Amino acid sequence: LAHTDEPVPGADLDALLMSQYAPALALAGRIGELHGMVARSLERARAHSLYSECVTGALNAWALGLVGDFAGAAPIAARALAIAEGESFRTWTSRPLFLLGVQAIHAGRVEAGIDQARAALAGREGDGQMVDHSAMCCLFAEALLDVGHPGAEEFVDQAAGFAEDSGELY
Repeated sequence: LAHTDEPVPGADLDALLMSQYAPALALAGRIGELHGMVARSLERARAHSLYSECVTGALNAWALGLVGDFAGAAPIAARALAIAEGESFRTWTSRPLFLLGVQAIHAGRVEAGIDQARAALAGREGDGQMVDHSAMCCLFAEALLDVGHPGAEEFVDQAAGFAEDSGELY
């Protein structure tokens, strides 16, 4: 409502639904369809509004991260984070920040990536945004294992504990 200067406030529903379906395509291993869905939904969202681009970008980057496509996820996550921070869309900062942290770990900027990923997890917990928490912990642990950094067990344990407590099996 604060962005009444945009042609249509809010998010493009079709773009949003496509980006919410993208993780299902990722988990089903339908990578070609995933990339097509990401491209189509981002195109729609960018034509609609900044909020639409932010939300759609955050969700699409997450889907790409689920299949380990951090090179593809990083520019989308960076744009979503820039919009979220610039427009005070606070709810949409932590997921892109997390993905950028994991991407940094994979790219060899280990300590900076760990700091970003930890900050994102803490922000999500502080905001009560715990959906996907077990998956985030597993992606974090995998990144640490991939670069031979200690501490992966902490995040595997967090994922297992959260799944047990919440029933989340994502």
